[in-house]
Amino acid sequence: MDLRAKPVAVFIGYFTLCLAAAWLVIELCLDGQLFADEPLYGARPGSSSAAAVTESSEAHESSEPYPLPQHLIGLDYSEQTDEQADAKSVGCIKCHSDAHDPHYSPAVKLGCVDCHGGNPTAVDKKRAHVQPQLADVFLSSANPVRSYTALNHERPEFIRFVNPGDLRIAHISCGTSGCHAKETLEVKKSMMTHGCMLWGAALYNNGATPDKWARYGESYSMNGVPQRLQTVPTPTPEETARKGVLPYLDPLPRFEITQPGNVLRIFERGGRFVPDVGIPERLEDNGKPKARLSNRGLGTGTRTDPVFIGLQKTRLLDPTLNFMGTNDHAGDFRSSGMPARSFLKTA
Repeated sequence: MDLRAKPVAVFIGYFTLCLAAAWLVIELCLDGQLFADEPLYGARPGSSSAAAVTESSEAHESSEPYPLPQHLIGLDYSEQTDEQADAKSVGCIKCHSDAHDPHYSPAVKLGCVDCHGGNPTAVDKKRAHVQPQLADVFLSSANPVRSYTALNHERPEFIRFVNPGDLRIAHISCGTSGCHAKETLEVKKSMMTHGCMLWGAALYNNGATPDKWARYGESYSMNGVPQRLQTVPTPTPEETARKGVLPYLDPLPRFEITQPGNVLRIFERGGRFVPDVGIPERLEDNGKPKARLSNRGLGTGTRTDPVFIGLQKTRLLDPTLNFMGTNDHAGDFRSSGMPARSFLKTA
């Protein structure tokens, strides 16, 4: 065996690999797929709405929970002409020929893109439609079964495309100025959305929190981040006492940092061993742990409050308006947000 030929062969292999990688990069660049950013309205670089790319990146980087793209600031759809509205639907209606405008008032002139986003000038389905990030969840145009919190991990562009009434993006569709801004805000504050009545009752009645007034509620920003709901201006003590106006609702804290509010739980029936995650007790039978709920010291070890754990990890309230229904159970075939309370869905 000639040992001098080995470095030459290795060099040729590396050189071939580099050429292949360079060719792949060139192909992707020419096809517009590499470094291509999906803007907030589903437009692609080179399309008539490619200017939305910059606005999309600015919206995602904004510290605002519901950022508004620049071209929507001060926009009044009542001043839009028929020609402008038709241009925003020209590609859509070639396929969706039986679709109609849900607004029956002639004063409202909207195109498909005004609500759903997407690219109305594209000539093929894949480029016209906004593609999901979670392709294994959103397999078709049907609502997925038991999607749970998938919407919190999906792109706002896609959420808007499939459901303009979702509360994460309703501020740039249904809730724009001159449309249903007030209704959108009211739904975001609705008990059907934040569910504070259940969380508050469970925590207070089980001794997990001393606050009789609800302290925690469910709400998410445009990018699926849990956020505080705050009343502006802050209600007076009289308004809270007489009308039940709450000053704020916080997201549930992570269960591992909670401390037991009811220390008498230490006397619950159970085993004799202190539970320790990852270290099984050798005297216990398999599948039959003898540990009680916990010997919870105040926030020590793994001894946390079981009420907070229950609220975090069980579907006590079913999906609220923040998420889609299970879509496999009678009476729960629905989308998320405002359509869930406005449109009847039957199996």
